Amino acid sequence: MEKACSPWGLLPGPWKNVAQIKAKGKTVGDRTFSEENLPHFRTKVGTRVLYGRFFVTSERSYSSKERSYTIRYTTDEGYVDTASKFMEYSSRHAAETAVRRLVAPLLKPEGQKGRRKTLGS
Repeated sequence: MEKACSPWGLLPGPWKNVAQIKAKGKTVGDRTFSEENLPHFRTKVGTRVLYGRFFVTSERSYSSKERSYTIRYTTDEGYVDTASKFMEYSSRHAAETAVRRLVAPLLKPEGQKGRRKTLGS
């Protein structure tokens, strides 16, 4: 698959799993997965990496019993940032579907019509 330019970096990205992202983030000083950050919103990190760059976290505020989901992305250098609004989605499936809808058109060759099987699907 050819690489495609996106607002989040080249796609697909270099990451195969969340363990790689966590390890690289630790070496560059990214605090996304730190013990002081994750408990604040009772954050859980999903295990699936989409397009070598995106993953989903779930959070639960102290005033809510329901979890909400956030799309995160990782730079080539290993820094993590938020690609959606914080706690924007009501399910992991909805968040992962949103990633596919954002990214699939960027990977589709110009002039190609119809659906195309992509990474992460």
